[in-house]
Amino acid sequence: ALGALSSACMGLGIVRVTGQWSEPLQLYVASAMESGANKSSTYRDVLAPLRAREAELMAAYQARLPAMLTEREVCEAEKRNLLNQLKRVRGDDKAAVQNELELLNQRLGELDTSPPQLILGDATPEAAVDALGCQGGRLTWASSEGSEVFALSTGRYSQDKQVKLEPLLKAYDSEAITVNRIGRGKSHVPCPCLTLILAVQPFVLKQLQSGGPELEARGLLGRFLYAVPASKVGHRSAHAPPVAPTILDTYAARMCELISRPRG
Repeated sequence: ALGALSSACMGLGIVRVTGQWSEPLQLYVASAMESGANKSSTYRDVLAPLRAREAELMAAYQARLPAMLTEREVCEAEKRNLLNQLKRVRGDDKAAVQNELELLNQRLGELDTSPPQLILGDATPEAAVDALGCQGGRLTWASSEGSEVFALSTGRYSQDKQVKLEPLLKAYDSEAITVNRIGRGKSHVPCPCLTLILAVQPFVLKQLQSGGPELEARGLLGRFLYAVPASKVGHRSAHAPPVAPTILDTYAARMCELISRPRG
């Protein structure tokens, strides 16, 4: 729930602790839960307001996409025309064409046709940076099988086996992230807002502590808020009362209100 609240609040402001010490409104949360502890259903319920908001944004995006694509096509054609003019004109005329190009590039930047996404599943750190850039620098990286996120960050599945922690380390403090890749250009996020909500098997935390010295030395493990709830596997009541609908409705309404607030 703290992770979901972080998702709803990140980007709304910063916490001024004292003097020059301030912290962004975002958390990295990891819960250690055994198999059969209802991780998936808990994630589903806690993240339901974010999923609902994401669906609303997607519906609005799909409704305006045809018009955006048409306008973008017109702007691209006008840009090609202006670039051709720029080769022929001189003096004041050249300055006027350059000004038109600048305004046109600004408009093309506003016509972002990337689909909205609030929640990212399993992905590499580089893919997370790309997604952050496409979503205005605000994203929740959530997984009920969070061990894969740690595995991807430590380079287990990459060809070079390199540990790639820099995006996660920088995003925690909203420090600008730039990733350059040969053949794929540059991804730049000036002020990232990233929340991590991960559930892992308890043994994964032990492996990270004993087998991941770089994770600890570079500060990634220290950035997480950990929860290790007592396991109820094998003695959970089959007749436990469900969460009252009024509680679920109030939670969803308040979360949606936070999610929908304009960011500065």
